Formats: sequence, C-alpha cells, structure tokens
Amino acid sequence: MIQIQNEDDGVTVSLSWITGSLVPKQSMILSQAWTPFASGNYDVQIFEWESIDNPDALSPPLSTTIKVDENSSNSQLEDDRF
Repeated sequence: MIQIQNEDDGVTVSLSWITGSLVPKQSMILSQAWTPFASGNYDVQIFEWESIDNPDALSPPLSTTIKVDENSSNSQLEDDRF
C-alpha cells in the first residue's frame, strides 16, 4: 500500500495498492503513478502487508518526502532508496 500525505496538514492525498502473490525468494518491481495537484512537500509511506484485509506487516514500512515545485514539472525525492 502506498500512502501520500501533504506534509503541511497531514491530509492523505493518495492511497493506492497493488495486489499479487510471491513465492519465497521471488522479487518483483512495481510502480504506482500519482500526479500532485499543488506544489509543496509530500510524505510517502510504503507498506507491505499480508493483504488489504489483513494488515499484518511483512516488512518495516519505507518512507520518503517528495518536493513538488510550482514552477516546474519536476519533483525531487529526498531518499535515494526509491
């Protein structure tokens, strides 16, 4: 599950997830699109759960901040793990 929150007020502006199954030691590369409607800083949290109905964590959550500039279509991640 991917949650994106406005850093200023903590409001969740996007909540999305992808479902699937993996066998042990299998890896998968996933992506999720999001288009911001306003400039600012956004906190992104990524959770790996058993399922959307069973939120038992399968790994520690990851988080980063995205800076969206009003004068540019570019955005910057503050964490190079993403």
